[in-house]
Amino acid sequence: MKVMNMLYLLYLSILILNEKKFDTNMTDVLLISENYLRSAFMISDNVQSKFILQAIKTSQEIYFQSIVGTCLYNILLDGVRNNTLNNSEL
Repeated sequence: MKVMNMLYLLYLSILILNEKKFDTNMTDVLLISENYLRSAFMISDNVQSKFILQAIKTSQEIYFQSIVGTCLYNILLDGVRNNTLNNSEL
């Protein structure tokens, strides 16, 4: 349920951020892919990738980190970045 709430908040963030301009740093670690988000929600093809990527980054930093805690959040980011996550962390 919490994951669905996070995804819903992420979707709302995309709608809000659609009118703003952001520079997206491609070295940022994302815990959910743009393709998954587009397939899970009805996000228009007219929404540019840079807005979706920024919304994902913002949402995971604000909402997901508050749910799992900073320590686990950083462990997950490092695991994704270094491809070292084990089955229990996935």
